[in-house]
Amino acid sequence: MVDWHDAAVGIDIERVEPCAAAFADLVCTPEERAQVFANGSLDDHLTSLWSSKEALAKGLGDALAYEPSRLGSPLYWPGGRAGSWNAASLEAPDRHREWLCWRGAPTTLGGT
Repeated sequence: MVDWHDAAVGIDIERVEPCAAAFADLVCTPEERAQVFANGSLDDHLTSLWSSKEALAKGLGDALAYEPSRLGSPLYWPGGRAGSWNAASLEAPDRHREWLCWRGAPTTLGGT
């Protein structure tokens, strides 16, 4: 079965690479900085956070129009929802992180 979605959608995939601690200052909100450094793998966590923000910014219409340090990451949204937006971390190849963000009613990924 194929489901159609006619609202905004954004997707991003990133390869996990070494991240300098200064990268967190560029991409994290103040609230996110504390959580980033509390997690085990800085590289993995920052890459996932960055990918989630990129997916959201693309869904919002123009990824370059949003300053990452002011855009809350879908990684921390309770239940993968914030207002009319939904987010999900997708299964990605080894050492990659992939996120999908979409506006509208929550759906089951993979179709129903």
